Amino acid sequence: MPGFNINGNDENSVSSLKEPKFNHRWTIDQLVGISIERGSPLLFAQKLKLPEYTVDEEKIKGASLEYKFAKGVKWSDVTITFYDTLGLSPKIQEFSGNVFNQNSQALHTAERYKADSVFTLLDGSGLVIETYTLKNSWIKKVSHSELSYESSDIKTVTISLSYDWATRTGDTSTNPTVTT
Repeated sequence: MPGFNINGNDENSVSSLKEPKFNHRWTIDQLVGISIERGSPLLFAQKLKLPEYTVDEEKIKGASLEYKFAKGVKWSDVTITFYDTLGLSPKIQEFSGNVFNQNSQALHTAERYKADSVFTLLDGSGLVIETYTLKNSWIKKVSHSELSYESSDIKTVTISLSYDWATRTGDTSTNPTVTT
């Protein structure tokens, strides 16, 4: 019967199925070039938007058809939302201080603030499934949740990371180190 094999000898059988990826199994290994250590306030991340891209297209009109070609790739900013714990604000201020001088507002050179950020997806055993690396990332935006007497929600801080491009390694049955 297609799609089901009782004796489990087929690569598509129920016994050979892989576990799905879950949204709650991930870590931030490196943020803008700084490794995240145990006990860091950056470990209290709530949400992470993985890298996404759009391929621009160029259209050429022929006699009776319109031909479409890839023109360029645009990478969207990645956002990370953290629970605002003690020690988080100075850490984010340290990252932002690499981009600009907070007293004079003067920008620093790109060599000072651009660095890789690394995120890892894990399976149920804590083993690495995929690793995403944002190349030459930097903190573009910092925003705080709205304060209100109407809510008892935990305060959060969201950062937006800009980057030049991203790579993904892992999650392939033929070669687990293939980069896409």
